Amino acid sequence: MTAADRVREAEAAHRRGWALTPLDGKKPTLKGWTTAPIPSLMRVQVWAEAGNVGVRTGGDGPSVVDIDPGASEEWTTRAAAHTGPRVRTPRWGWHLYFASVAGLGCSVGQVGTPRQGVDIRGEGGQAVAPGGHLDPGYDPKNPSGGSYCWDGCTGDEPLPPWPADWVPPAPKPPRRARAASEPTADRWAKTAVERELRAAATEAELARVKAAY
Repeated sequence: MTAADRVREAEAAHRRGWALTPLDGKKPTLKGWTTAPIPSLMRVQVWAEAGNVGVRTGGDGPSVVDIDPGASEEWTTRAAAHTGPRVRTPRWGWHLYFASVAGLGCSVGQVGTPRQGVDIRGEGGQAVAPGGHLDPGYDPKNPSGGSYCWDGCTGDEPLPPWPADWVPPAPKPPRRARAASEPTADRWAKTAVERELRAAATEAELARVKAAY
């Protein structure tokens, strides 16, 4: 893939209304990119001329399922049967594009789970856009590098709905609020009071012992 290919694909993604963000290989480079406004076409062209761009997933963009070569046969079969936009990755896996799913987050398929080798890209995520390229040595799992390209499609196909039998990852539970720490002055006062109570208790005990003898 050449810079011209990246620019052409980035322009097409922009026409579809997908928000893009510049990447260093596969990693976003802009601070706050997940909530940034949709960039102008000119900015997208500049980014794509310089390097890879990512399609922001969720919201007004697509939801994407990233299937690695090590995924189970069930998932590779689903990838082959996918009727919507489908991208071949440098590792010879797939990115399957679906209509956005409200509230769908991102998750990584861990080893030993039914979704091993399958990542979900929803709100707050991104997928390298077609036309992108990884140089040899960038990814230890794929030393030879390679390109992202449409697999038997153009990207303009309708985005299919999320399959009813695919259970989306459960949203992460909200973090428990940490208890507010006591002000320093209050901690010192509390410690002093506790020290005085201990001293008073010790003196009372000594007085009781002396009285007994």
